[in-house]
Amino acid sequence: MSKPLWVVVSAPSGAGKTTLVKKLLRKHPAFGFSTSVTTRPPRAGEKNGRDYHFVSEKEFLRLRDTGKLLEWAKIHGSYYGTPRISLKSRRKRAVVLFDVNRQGARAIKKASPEAVSVFIFSPGWKTLKSRLSGRGTESKSELRRRLSDAKREMAAARRYDYWMVNQTVSGSVKRLEAIVLAELSRPARMEQGNKK
Repeated sequence: MSKPLWVVVSAPSGAGKTTLVKKLLRKHPAFGFSTSVTTRPPRAGEKNGRDYHFVSEKEFLRLRDTGKLLEWAKIHGSYYGTPRISLKSRRKRAVVLFDVNRQGARAIKKASPEAVSVFIFSPGWKTLKSRLSGRGTESKSELRRRLSDAKREMAAARRYDYWMVNQTVSGSVKRLEAIVLAELSRPARMEQGNKK
């Protein structure tokens, strides 16, 4: 089995990356997803083990300090990380998707330089602010912090392999799917797969 294609998807909060990744996974159930670990509380509708592994700060720091995380970062006051064990269990997948921020993307690219990175923009700053405030899940101070971090996320976009503007969910899912399928069709990947 060739090594799975790692596809790293990043975006500022509110740009819609999680929605796009979930819809792509529904369309391609054979693709794997690296479920992150976080100390933030679950939002309405989120399920432990599906959307995130929700853990205490003590448990997160234990995972970090014992080398069980591929990467980790503190974002908006909460810890987030990618568990190594989750990746081992997905070795037989052709594609593994990651929903991470710029720090996570940088760490994953360092661990696996052939990983493909995609940065998703919202159609504009006003749209981003509207989407974030419309979620109703953050306090005013949290909203300000997320908007401030969004500027840093967008400044890091130049390091990504692909850019997308999330104008419509259906159109953006098709573009993300096209990127993944194109990457799977690279001669080097196909030759690697044929050597099994």
